[in-house]
Amino acid sequence: GGSSNLASVLKWVNQYFNYPLTSSELKKIIGQISSDAPAFLENKVAIAKGKGEKVEFLPLENFKNQPITLLIPKGVISPTAEIYKKVRAFHYSSKEEIQKIKKLIKFPSLTFEEFLKYIKNPLGEIFLQQFTIIKKTLEILEKMRYKKFFVSGSGSTLWSYGSLKCLEELDFLKK
Repeated sequence: GGSSNLASVLKWVNQYFNYPLTSSELKKIIGQISSDAPAFLENKVAIAKGKGEKVEFLPLENFKNQPITLLIPKGVISPTAEIYKKVRAFHYSSKEEIQKIKKLIKFPSLTFEEFLKYIKNPLGEIFLQQFTIIKKTLEILEKMRYKKFFVSGSGSTLWSYGSLKCLEELDFLKK
């Protein structure tokens, strides 16, 4: 989404110019532009609250270097403001759901695949309601190979865990 793009670009600019800003200075500047963008500087899995400015990072060291596949729908622009307007109280995770996730991640035997069963993105759900063709495409891909696709943020990118074999499957669908 836009927040992760902002954080990535400004992190790169800071690196390119040999780090003129400290990490905390960079976070402060980015936070003035977007409330949830500073969290993306950390490159970690997190639980966000409020407008994304209240972030708790999760200790998921055993999930590093997991292969993922990204899909960026051509010609689809996510109407982020419209999607946020449709968020209602029932979209949010309950405190009980969050506590369950926090307990689960403490188990060293928890696999990446098991963890993904608990990921929730209400913005993505709303996005897929608006873009039914993308929802149908994802359903086909999930049946073909992937267990689940996820919407990043409010819909600019779709992702799944696994190799780029997905691209071969997409080429097959085009024929």
